[in-house]
Amino acid sequence: MPMIKNIIFDVGEVLTLWDEKRLCEAVYPNDPAKAKIAYEKGFKSPLWYEGDAGLTTMREIASRMGENEEECEIIAYAFEHFAKHAIPNVEMIAFLRETKKAGYHCYLLSNFNEFFLDTIKTLGILKDIDGYVYSYPERIVKPHKEIYQLLLSRYHLNPNESIFIDDRLSNIEGAKKAGIAYTYLYQFDTPKVREYITSINGRFSLD
Repeated sequence: MPMIKNIIFDVGEVLTLWDEKRLCEAVYPNDPAKAKIAYEKGFKSPLWYEGDAGLTTMREIASRMGENEEECEIIAYAFEHFAKHAIPNVEMIAFLRETKKAGYHCYLLSNFNEFFLDTIKTLGILKDIDGYVYSYPERIVKPHKEIYQLLLSRYHLNPNESIFIDDRLSNIEGAKKAGIAYTYLYQFDTPKVREYITSINGRFSLD
């Protein structure tokens, strides 16, 4: 009977609390006017997502967001420094570490720009994972099935022994199309993730 052995985590709104306003205020703690520009014209702009696709840099994107050179520089600075203020989802990070101790292999799969690794280092989880794929260097974004298949092939994962955890239904559907047997739509309900995995495996620890 297939068992879950590999746990694949999304990052934003799963391992982190993606609060753009709070991030901008952390980057500009003593200048609310700059924080507001970075938030409203930078992080909330639909252009932000171009960075995930890996076709350009966040600094180049910022150059198209402000109304003048000063605003563009404010936005670019926020983009280049937000990662050091990444907000951990403490409960889910603790769960990730629990799964490692229980014998699971843990991976990250995320739509993210060039500051992905800076964010992961800030969260302090780089040593807790067995591998990762993020969209920027691959130029593939979720929910395209190719990015899921890339993770599976790169780390030689059996999709029938893997679960993908994400906060967006479209990304969950993409994982299913890529052949990943188990998925979980995360809604800040960490204890239920543990219960779900236990219900599949019959127990939680693989040791």
